[in-house]
Amino acid sequence: MKNLIFLLCVVFAFYSCQEQKKIRELPCEKAYILEWNWQIPDDEKKYNLMLHVVGFSELNKDFNLHLMHQSYYAFDTLIIDSLKDKISDIINEYPTDTAFCYKGGSRIYDGNYYSFIFQKNDSNFIRIYFEPKFLPQDLLFLYNYLYESRKNQVLKDQNIELFSKFEKMIMNGKGIQPTVTFTPPLVIKKKK
Repeated sequence: MKNLIFLLCVVFAFYSCQEQKKIRELPCEKAYILEWNWQIPDDEKKYNLMLHVVGFSELNKDFNLHLMHQSYYAFDTLIIDSLKDKISDIINEYPTDTAFCYKGGSRIYDGNYYSFIFQKNDSNFIRIYFEPKFLPQDLLFLYNYLYESRKNQVLKDQNIELFSKFEKMIMNGKGIQPTVTFTPPLVIKKKK
């Protein structure tokens, strides 16, 4: 009987000691989600479009999340351990620049633009341009969890330096860049 109890204890000990899943670090230096648009400047003599960053989230290697929205709201938090591997796996699935946008015919779109930017090092970035409704499920989860769902939890703060950094990243990227300038029509009055 003692041998049976000892054997059961040993079996129980082996089954109860599971190897804990190692939580990886982020597979890039930083991961950003940006919301941005183009604006026409107030200066009537200047017709070039101007980049306006509406908001962003920044996830660093330690899974600290910093969210900034509408230029003055900020929110900082940590990602829960159970989601760190899932986030890392999703980022690893997209090693090159790509886009998930509308591919149909002509349309009028006046919404904001969105980008994932995975910063591998100081000069290497992976850019994924998207509209949220065209994202695959894994990237949609990343967008919702790291940006969209957190916009309601923001606190006041200032972070202008990062906004200008994002402007440079987008303007130097391979994505959408302003190539059209507006020239007002010339009005000629007819003589009567």
